[in-house]
Amino acid sequence: MYAILQIVRHGVRAVQRAPGFVTLVVLILAVSIGATTAAVNTAVGVLLTPLPVHDDSRLVLITKALPAGRPLIPFSTAELRAWEAASQTLDAVAGVQYDGAWPWPAESGSLTFTVTGTTVSADFFEVLGARPSAGRLLRRQDGRAGAEEVAVIGHDLWRGRLAGNRDVIGRHLRLNGRPVRIVGVAPPGFAFPHGADVWQPLRTTPEALNEGWFSLVARLTPETTAAQVNDETAALLERFRSIAAAGRGLEPRTAVVPLRQALIGDSRLVVVLFVAAAVLLFVVGCGNVANLLLVRGTARHREIAVRLALGATRGRLATRLLAEAASLAAAGAALGMLIGFWLQRALALSAPAGLYGLGEAAYGGRVVWLAAACATAGAVMTGIGPALWTARARPADGLRSDPGTGSGSTRGQMGRQTLVGLQLAFALVVTIGAALLLRSLHELQSADLGFVPERLTVVEVPLVTPAYQNRDRRLQFFEELASGMEARPEVAAATPVLLRPFTGTDGWDATFSLEGQGREEASANPGLHLEAVLPNYFSTMDISILGGRAFLDSDREDSEPVVILSRSLARYGWAGSSALGHRIKFGPPDRTAPWMTVVGIVGDVRYRDLDAPPWAIYLPLRQVPFPPRFLIVRASVDAAPVRAMTERIVREIDAAEPVPDAMPVSRLLEGELAGPRFQMLALGVFSVAIVLLAAIGVFGVLSAFVAQRTRELGVRVALGARRRDLGRLVLGKVGWPTLLGLIAGTGAAAITMPLVRPLLFQIGVLDWRAFASSAIVLALVTLVASVVPLRRAGRVDPVALLRGD
Repeated sequence: MYAILQIVRHGVRAVQRAPGFVTLVVLILAVSIGATTAAVNTAVGVLLTPLPVHDDSRLVLITKALPAGRPLIPFSTAELRAWEAASQTLDAVAGVQYDGAWPWPAESGSLTFTVTGTTVSADFFEVLGARPSAGRLLRRQDGRAGAEEVAVIGHDLWRGRLAGNRDVIGRHLRLNGRPVRIVGVAPPGFAFPHGADVWQPLRTTPEALNEGWFSLVARLTPETTAAQVNDETAALLERFRSIAAAGRGLEPRTAVVPLRQALIGDSRLVVVLFVAAAVLLFVVGCGNVANLLLVRGTARHREIAVRLALGATRGRLATRLLAEAASLAAAGAALGMLIGFWLQRALALSAPAGLYGLGEAAYGGRVVWLAAACATAGAVMTGIGPALWTARARPADGLRSDPGTGSGSTRGQMGRQTLVGLQLAFALVVTIGAALLLRSLHELQSADLGFVPERLTVVEVPLVTPAYQNRDRRLQFFEELASGMEARPEVAAATPVLLRPFTGTDGWDATFSLEGQGREEASANPGLHLEAVLPNYFSTMDISILGGRAFLDSDREDSEPVVILSRSLARYGWAGSSALGHRIKFGPPDRTAPWMTVVGIVGDVRYRDLDAPPWAIYLPLRQVPFPPRFLIVRASVDAAPVRAMTERIVREIDAAEPVPDAMPVSRLLEGELAGPRFQMLALGVFSVAIVLLAAIGVFGVLSAFVAQRTRELGVRVALGARRRDLGRLVLGKVGWPTLLGLIAGTGAAAITMPLVRPLLFQIGVLDWRAFASSAIVLALVTLVASVVPLRRAGRVDPVALLRGD
């Protein structure tokens, strides 16, 4: 307690003696500690906080895909049960819809809204070990043939749309047009697969056993290693190939990843990036404070000399100086917790939905310990060096010299200059990272989509009435709807589609064989994005037809099967010649599926995601059994009027059908850009903070030099030195630290930037523009920080100095 009181007393005295200096130091430490606390607390929340299930360290996700990685191939219920019975490394196995969660129309009374639903095996929650917030979760008997239709809803859906009312348990909700009884609420934070807020069990009827629906979620036995699981899954895949739901004749592979890793995805790299930037900011901030304390220690040589002359020991003086640094660090930590709270909240609010867990990290007691640890580290890093150096001053030198007349310690100057060089190096690393993300975002924003998103609106029309289970009736409805929309003067075109834009990995995928390929060659083909469209699809989307023709009204079920290919797929299959007139089929070459003739080639389209245009195959909607669910409308009005028009026409055709939602495609595009934009902005904030701290370091070194060498500068002026000569002398004190920092920072960035490669789009990790622009920014900041010290040096009046003697 006495030591704490001493620290407080020294801190109060320091404020009284130099309020401006103390305020600057506390602010630097507060920003450094606050950013580090927020970043580390977020990382702990995302990477280490247990999932709302039992012992998540033993849970894995098992997927099946082609060697090229796309498409995912589902496991059937029969495979799931066979794996569960045969596995020696898995305690239990459940199934989760392999292509993620999808928007489902929901009706509660007169209210129509959209939920994000997924289908799971009935023992899904049991295998995960989750506990309900209310009611119960799914049970095995819920998946039996003839069982009542039930569902579990997500905690956020329950608390939001349903106001957290416990009476909702047992009520009926219409999902996809069918009444479903709500039996329970999932635990808080549970949203697997990503975004899911409704879970329904798949019924295991005899005819559905071999239908493909699932990826596998499994709980490992306690003694199982990752290598054992990988070896066994490969063996089980081969063993049960005969009952596989899809991919027969191909060579799929299994991938086993921890469930936490599957959930976190890109969030892991993002939070690691933030923590690295925050740690560098903390180090730069501490270096800055150490520099300022060294400068202040030089200015206090006379005070230190007097204390030594009066009998104070060097150890006592060092302890006193260290106590002052500790008091500054404590004040910085207290303010830093407030800054950290604001920063973490800002990160959580600005984070896109695709980054798992950034909004889940609680700002509680853990933050106090983090801030205390940062304050302790900051006190040690900033206090020990300056305290020891200052306490080593010789009394005779301190009593003999006068502020502004001494040359100052050469060793002290070298130490301060070295710290400036290190700060600039660290600042350059973070700035290059931010510049790479900025360049990547620019490339992403300017990427050619292959279609024109402006004035496009996608409207969900799920057709939930049982009558529309009939394919012909469903198609007739959409053709009537599209015709009705196109009759409106505000609408230029309307066309039905299977998928809305930018669904990412969730979507209709297919494997294929080219005519003339053998089984082994076909198994190496990548997966395809599949879309079934009407003839006006390409004109509605403004997709260029590069060869052949679009679909015709005559391309129907009783006509020759035809397809249109994307340019990349056509080049892959028929390099050096035209793909028109050649044939392609789904699955392996010996599968009993019809060969389809290529009648057209269109441009590559970034319809599913922005990262890379997937090879796409288009089929006539009238030749396939796939049901359209969305209507894409090109109109001169916004989404709300488009939805209203669609709803009126739908009511005219069938008053029982809902129109849950409408969204401008441009807003969906903004959602795709939200993640990269967030990463760039967040790292940019750290970059700006580090650059500002580095500038303060440069300013401190030059200001100290001018203050300590005032007499020398005056003598030089008296002997004929010009301001230009003084400027070169002053700038020389930061010239080599700047050059050293830029060289070291460039080397460090070249080594570390490959870590951010997964976040970059169409630029290399050694992009010269990012490196050059960052170095130029740091050099300019150094010059700007030098302006005030240079002006002070140029204003030295030798007459006034000599008269003072």
